[in-house]
Amino acid sequence: MKASGVATVLIMPIRIRDEIVGLLNMGSGDEKHYMATSLENISSIGLPPGMALDRSRLARALGGCMSGYSTTGR
Repeated sequence: MKASGVATVLIMPIRIRDEIVGLLNMGSGDEKHYMATSLENISSIGLPPGMALDRSRLARALGGCMSGYSTTGR
């Protein structure tokens, strides 16, 4: 990693419920040391992408079911 200029790498899971569906990688050119509580907080960064993916999947699944409904409320 040093050859590429990256000294610290964080790899966080992207989850949908209890399933890991991807990884979010972050790197820094500076060497950093993290405490366990900091890593727990940082790991929450992967939650919003997982929720967005889950909602997208649900919307696509419902797409065929909802075709007769108006989105304007009329």
